[in-house]
Amino acid sequence: FVFLFTPAAGGVSDEFVLDYPEKLPDALRGEKYAFVTLPLSEFLEGNVNEENVGTGRICPIPGVDGMPGTTPSPETMIPGWLVLSPRADSLARWMASLELAFLRADLKKKSVVLEVGLSTQYQVARIMDEQKQEAEGFEAAKRKAAGLHFIAVQTEPEDEEVAGFFLLQEAA
Repeated sequence: FVFLFTPAAGGVSDEFVLDYPEKLPDALRGEKYAFVTLPLSEFLEGNVNEENVGTGRICPIPGVDGMPGTTPSPETMIPGWLVLSPRADSLARWMASLELAFLRADLKKKSVVLEVGLSTQYQVARIMDEQKQEAEGFEAAKRKAAGLHFIAVQTEPEDEEVAGFFLLQEAA
């Protein structure tokens, strides 16, 4: 991050600006990606849970189990980012080793960005012109779902099980 020098304020401010995202290391890239969705009911009914997400985590859902906030409707579609790779197990373990914060579609920079920890960003993919509408839909669905979204990692799209699944929430 970069500290801002503001002469009018008498020096360095406590604000910071994140630099551009780092390129995701080649060894950690998936071969294919897709924007996908799952209904919130899959989580609320326990069909997606800590026991069947492979290497992964599920963040608390607002309004459930004493968590603050209002639970979105069970019919709410939770947007996700599906990563397909023959190295799915390795990618899932790497993601599990990070402090995943959230994923965002940066429409201005035409990038899908993974926020990690407090100050690390990885560009995981470029958004092509034909994907712009899907990326806009991803961000709109996140807003409707109280910031909830997920990353799923699998070898093939037909696989019944995931190598990794991470339910995340971007704070408003």
